[in-house]
Amino acid sequence: MMTIANARKLISIFLLLCGMSAIFIFSTMDGESSTNTSKSIIEISPSDLNQEAYNEQKLNQKMDEENVLTARMNKRIRKIAHFIEFCILSIILLFTMNSFDLKGVKSYIIAIVIVFLYACTDELHQFFISGRDARFLDVIIDSIGGVFGLVIYAAISELCIELKEKVFQK
Repeated sequence: MMTIANARKLISIFLLLCGMSAIFIFSTMDGESSTNTSKSIIEISPSDLNQEAYNEQKLNQKMDEENVLTARMNKRIRKIAHFIEFCILSIILLFTMNSFDLKGVKSYIIAIVIVFLYACTDELHQFFISGRDARFLDVIIDSIGGVFGLVIYAAISELCIELKEKVFQK
């Protein structure tokens, strides 16, 4: 018979595999596809320009400035995405370890080591994808995202403990 504890273990493993698979799938996108995905978030449409107010030269200059802005924003969006992916991964890792009764400082250390190693393998994987490259800066961003996830998990865990204590004191 399936117990609640066993169901929690299965669900946490499933979520962990989904999270790791999502990161892998995003890393499998070639450079152009990845860029287009990021750009779709921040695309600036030239149709917003009042073409009658600008002569051809000023219009082209304005569009070039927007392209530069779009490229800069695209890079930031991608770095933020790296951060968020690994933040979520570390939270899922801690949830999974907790379901197997691995708690405390040891679980946090294991989680950040796994996040760091997965970030390294993610960058290595990207090295072999057309239009992508491996950057140690991305490993650092991923790892910082993982640490942020640990902080979020710890804060939420502490809140839950405090709420349980208040409920059972009444």
